[in-house]
Amino acid sequence: VIKMSSDLVHSDTLDESTRKFMEKISDTSKSMATMIDGLLDFARSAARPEPGARADLAEVLNSVMVWAKPEADKLGIQVQIVPMQRAIVACCSEVFLNSIVSNLVRNALRYVREGASNPHTVAIKVTEAGSYVRIEFADNGPGVAKDKLEAIFEPYFRVSTKYQGIGLGLATVKRFVESHSG
Repeated sequence: VIKMSSDLVHSDTLDESTRKFMEKISDTSKSMATMIDGLLDFARSAARPEPGARADLAEVLNSVMVWAKPEADKLGIQVQIVPMQRAIVACCSEVFLNSIVSNLVRNALRYVREGASNPHTVAIKVTEAGSYVRIEFADNGPGVAKDKLEAIFEPYFRVSTKYQGIGLGLATVKRFVESHSG
């Protein structure tokens, strides 16, 4: 409600000082919503999958691209989905799978620009690995230092404080995957 209300105030009717104040309210409420969503995802991440739940990987990837493409375009990052050989269905809910893929795409978009060569790219590839589904994310960003690899899946750990976040994205992904026997 705070963000929506602040966004409804038309900036062309405000003086410069008030306009900046309203932008700060909008930006801060967006940050707060992101933090709350992250905490809720993390709290739900230990949940077990519903028996019989199924998620079509192509549908999940396409829904993530709906929000990711405009953001990637704005940042000058090309996101590619490697075409699947055939339709692949995962034994989990679409909500969980969407959260996993969204978190990983969000991280890739956030960090690929640091030290990446042009063009900045993120590639997503889905394959079958026996009875499991493997989703690979590759980018040309800086990578993670070896001494931080163990910590990146810990709650509240952040490789960099340069970007907005509270350090729950990869911890949530790990818990979702593990709760689905991955």
